[in-house]
Amino acid sequence: MSGKTVNSAILLLVIGNAMAIASDVFIKLLEPGTPIFQFAFLRCVLTLVFLLPLLGQLNREHLFAGLGIHTLRAHIHLAGILCMVVALGNLPLATANAVFYAAPILVMVLSVIVFREQLTPLSVFAVFSGFAGIVVILRPVEFNWAAIAALGSLPWPSTRSWYDSFPKGNPPSTNCS
Repeated sequence: MSGKTVNSAILLLVIGNAMAIASDVFIKLLEPGTPIFQFAFLRCVLTLVFLLPLLGQLNREHLFAGLGIHTLRAHIHLAGILCMVVALGNLPLATANAVFYAAPILVMVLSVIVFREQLTPLSVFAVFSGFAGIVVILRPVEFNWAAIAALGSLPWPSTRSWYDSFPKGNPPSTNCS
């Protein structure tokens, strides 16, 4: 991998994390009566605005290839966004983000269950140490509906591992992630 590719990847990662932090802050600043679907809609619209420059790279010949799995992913993403809004609105920001850090652990566990992947002893150690770190951060003394909503948003990032099931030559469409 060239240095330019690595630097670009790092820059995109920093920009993506900054946008996620801004999204979390906006959720915390919402009025208590703000409809959750309104925030989800605005987030999807902003995502589409950011993706407009990439419209020319769309493969129009296979526009609807893999429609079923794209639709399923989109609905899981929507449910994840809604759970995230509920969790961030009702939990302290640090607590909600600590629960969100469990997503890579869930992806690894689901890859074993769904795709029959083999875990190495090092990856099993990583799963258990990651889970222990989350438990230490959270200091679980209270388990309420907001914590359940935070856990409900975890399958959302795990759909990124579905890329193997997309039709060849049809990259996954980006939706409200």
